[in-house]
Amino acid sequence: MDAEAGLSDTRTLDDLTADGPPLPADRTLKPALPMGSVPLAGLPPLPLNETAADHVDLVLGRTLGEGGMGVVYLAHQQSLDREVVVKRVRTGARPRAAEALLHEARITGRLQHPNIVPIHALGLDADALPAMVMKRIEGTAWSELIRSGAEDVERHLAILGQVCLAVHYAHAQSVLHRDLKPENVMIGRFGEVYVVDWGVAVRLEPGSATTAIAGTPVYMAPEMTVSGAPIGPATDVYLLGGCLHEVL
Repeated sequence: MDAEAGLSDTRTLDDLTADGPPLPADRTLKPALPMGSVPLAGLPPLPLNETAADHVDLVLGRTLGEGGMGVVYLAHQQSLDREVVVKRVRTGARPRAAEALLHEARITGRLQHPNIVPIHALGLDADALPAMVMKRIEGTAWSELIRSGAEDVERHLAILGQVCLAVHYAHAQSVLHRDLKPENVMIGRFGEVYVVDWGVAVRLEPGSATTAIAGTPVYMAPEMTVSGAPIGPATDVYLLGGCLHEVL
């Protein structure tokens, strides 16, 4: 299994209630992002294409995953002769999709930690839409390991310890993940532990307030279920407790 990034649609509560049927318990609610001009000016062109050429560094390969707003590709980076992952906005997607990808790339890109997936580059594709280049992770979602029973409790606790290190670092950078769960933790082929999918993460600023409800319902802390309720590092700690509960 390749682990790159979340592809859940960005949806507001209005979108969800308009759909009629209630969401499944494990469906992720994404926050409403501010509409308006997407800050694309200043992003460099990203040299990528489906075929190799002198001016193309990233050659797109097979599709690894698709969502309503984004597509994730395996790609070959010719200059360094390595495989990477490219996530780009789906052609014809709503403007919010570009904003969501920019948000995810900029939040994740500033978090440089061994347990957080590195972002190599952010730029514009041939359609003038944002695309980001990430490290390729070959591994398995932690949730799959839990369900399979292939690992003992001690191993799962060691994984949780690595997740806690990543979250502690993010909090030191004033960033909350808000969607911590075993599904968003990837275990690499050689035991590496990565916290992924920072698409609903927020940066805490003095005097700022987070009004959008975001997260996965069965894990959400009480304060996450009320629009405008104050959240903080303890919110992520609650989610870590949910991971521990699932392991035990």
